[in-house]
Amino acid sequence: MDMPVFVKEKTCFFAGHRPYKFTYLPEEEETFYTNLTNKINDSIREVYEKGCDTFLCGGTIGFDVMCSEAIIEFKKEHPEIRFGLVLPFENHHEDFPDEWQERFLKVLEACDFIDYFSPIYVMGCYYDRNQKMIDNSEYMITYFDGRGGGTARVIAAAQSAKLKIINLFEDPPVPENITFFVGYDYNKEGSPNNGNHPNVSKK
Repeated sequence: MDMPVFVKEKTCFFAGHRPYKFTYLPEEEETFYTNLTNKINDSIREVYEKGCDTFLCGGTIGFDVMCSEAIIEFKKEHPEIRFGLVLPFENHHEDFPDEWQERFLKVLEACDFIDYFSPIYVMGCYYDRNQKMIDNSEYMITYFDGRGGGTARVIAAAQSAKLKIINLFEDPPVPENITFFVGYDYNKEGSPNNGNHPNVSKK
């Protein structure tokens, strides 16, 4: 699948928490996912009505896959839009839990194009994957609850690039000027090898 030419002002990307960071009581699980799916659908329509016709996703379990499924459904109503996966390396989904792997493979089959940063895992491929989406987008749709981690790092970079950020976590504004203390050695999953997330400061 060939990569299209991106028009930055008409491109939006998705990035948000993995499912283990979703917070809800066991009896609220179904309601939580239904409400989040509705918010994703509303936000897609919002940016589409502002002119977005290209949507990018990094293909991580949780919020990414949910957004991918939503945009695939939206394309049935608006077949002119394009949806692509920007992935850190080939077969990065092999370690996904079974349910999420099955859902991701359906997304992989349905997307319009795929861009792999690398055929195999290399240091920095997750960062470069995220940066490519940021560099080619005007909007970011996210689910970010304020905790440190991969989503916080992507939002910090998106803020630096002056993207328009839509946060679906209880509809709060994204904290301004998220900054990080450097010096962490991140492992393959994007988590510090010392077991601690980087500090996030709000200034």
